[in-house]
Amino acid sequence: MVTQHRFLQVNLNRSAMAMALMRKTIEEKNIDLVLAQEPNIKALGTSDIYCDTKQDAVIIVCDIFKSNVSECGKGPGYVWVRIEDTLYYSCYFSPNKSNQQFLCFLDKLQRDIKGKKNTNKMIISGDLNAKSKTWGAKYTDSRGKILEEFIAEAGLWIINVGNRPTFQTERGSSVIDITLATEMVAKEISNWYVDTDSENLSNHNNIFYTRNKQTKRIQEPEKTNSWILNTAGLEKIKKQIAEYWDFPINADLNEKVKYLTETIKEVCNNS
Repeated sequence: MVTQHRFLQVNLNRSAMAMALMRKTIEEKNIDLVLAQEPNIKALGTSDIYCDTKQDAVIIVCDIFKSNVSECGKGPGYVWVRIEDTLYYSCYFSPNKSNQQFLCFLDKLQRDIKGKKNTNKMIISGDLNAKSKTWGAKYTDSRGKILEEFIAEAGLWIINVGNRPTFQTERGSSVIDITLATEMVAKEISNWYVDTDSENLSNHNNIFYTRNKQTKRIQEPEKTNSWILNTAGLEKIKKQIAEYWDFPINADLNEKVKYLTETIKEVCNNS
């Protein structure tokens, strides 16, 4: 059985108008979960929104998921929720910080992940301001190399497809927003794309993707015959089996077993 969920990933550039337009997009696109960065703090609200300790990253849980959040947590630059059997992280790291600070951030993130149980199903979406040809940038910078090592060590898959810019202004564009997933989840993600055609009032473009989640079909237990017998009932059944037993002495052993089994079932059902 396959359940389909739709995701939106976007840096909102601290814009209240971008957040208002995002909510409209959620309705129009039937979005189930938003993994966003740099929200407008005043426009955040409190309903079904999870925010990191620095108010740089948020997760917005929409209708279908609201009752399914079992755990949540946060740190500096990252926030996470567990919905059903999957962990979702939203992350942000400033372009104005050093590579050493970036290493410290990734180390904290990695320790946070390792401290959890059942991390084989996970999505990490973020604006980490790191460029790499691996996820569509024109070149790989020093921070991109650091992030590449983190991805390889964590055994994550890069979901980004193509080279459409995720960050776009009049001065230039780049691919600095990234979507990562564990192998089990990566195989369920499809239609990942950067929407460069629609206005969202941010300097980052909307990123959409779909997860076609495989869910186990609940199997009904097989019906079995069972009987509760007391001593009197058992004696009665012994007598009835003796009356039923009418089988040639020289018959095949397997046939005898089959006949006896059917006889016992019939006697018990009629008792």
